[in-house]
Amino acid sequence: MVYIHKSLCGCVFSHKKPARSEWKKVCAVTPTDDVGRSKNPLFLIVCGLPGSGKSTVSRALIGDIPAVYVSVDNIRKALFKNVILFDTQQTHTTYYLMYLRIQDLLEQGYCVILEGIYGKKIYRREIIAQFSDEADIRILEIHTKKSMLLQRLRLRQRDHSNPLMITWEGNEALLVRSMTEYEPPNAEEGVPVLRYYNVRSGIPDTRVIRKWLEEYKMN
Repeated sequence: MVYIHKSLCGCVFSHKKPARSEWKKVCAVTPTDDVGRSKNPLFLIVCGLPGSGKSTVSRALIGDIPAVYVSVDNIRKALFKNVILFDTQQTHTTYYLMYLRIQDLLEQGYCVILEGIYGKKIYRREIIAQFSDEADIRILEIHTKKSMLLQRLRLRQRDHSNPLMITWEGNEALLVRSMTEYEPPNAEEGVPVLRYYNVRSGIPDTRVIRKWLEEYKMN
């Protein structure tokens, strides 16, 4: 495996081998039996603001696309259980190990769906530069109107059974700040981009996305 040396998501990584205990947790993200391999695997980056429905849409797509689903939040929670507010070092460790795992999967020919906010153009640019030689990269932005974002946020704040919902993802002021700082992807990304309007609750209609991805064929 080639270890990542680049600055990704604002983190400068060393080339040291990850700890076995940490790597084992990240490797829990494994392909299912129905995920085939390709010489040019699809790497779909699903981005958008908190509450836009990224996770819901990504999980719906897994039923249509034979891919491995990777979530920034899921990786972080697997590495640091019972942590409510993640510090800078924990965030850096999360991204470092997650990108190593994605690289490992793509090198084996597995398609990957990566879900996270990725609200800065520089972060997306770094991911594209890192994996452009290994995969067919595309960006799917999940867009939702502000009123629905706030509605979903308030529902999360009521979920007292899950202490993680009182973190920044359940903070209205931080959501507003995220909306101000968010840089939506566009044609300048250098890869195909689709904006999907997730305006309904419940199971999303992914037919538009599937049609957009039809040109991608397993080799």
